[in-house]
Amino acid sequence: MLLSAQSRAAMRPAGPQARLMSVRPTVARNIRARASEPSGVDAEELQRKLERVSSDIKEKWEKTDDKPGAVLVIGGTVVAVALAFNLVNAIDKIPVVSDLIELVGIGVTGWYLTVGPDRDELFISIKEFFGKVYKF
Repeated sequence: MLLSAQSRAAMRPAGPQARLMSVRPTVARNIRARASEPSGVDAEELQRKLERVSSDIKEKWEKTDDKPGAVLVIGGTVVAVALAFNLVNAIDKIPVVSDLIELVGIGVTGWYLTVGPDRDELFISIKEFFGKVYKF
């Protein structure tokens, strides 16, 4: 379908967008992804861990006397976690409240790190943790 010059001009945006469209050329980009070598994940070790965990779960399930109660507790836990997740997301969407909560968290963390009651113990445990991780 061929359009007249007037029809094409009517379809073109007016104002600053028109200048941007005429100045900025369209660039086609090709993106190529390649798989690299495995990053140290051992499938056999992962399989052994999965089998060990599943056997532990089966063993615990067999030892459980009150199976309906266990199912009820597990189901209640899943529902409670889902409700808590949705509540946090709802609060996070309120602009002022989420910023206020973040500010309170930063303030409490700063207070705890500067004048908190167990400040020295905290720094000792952090140094021990980094020592274990980085093997100083």
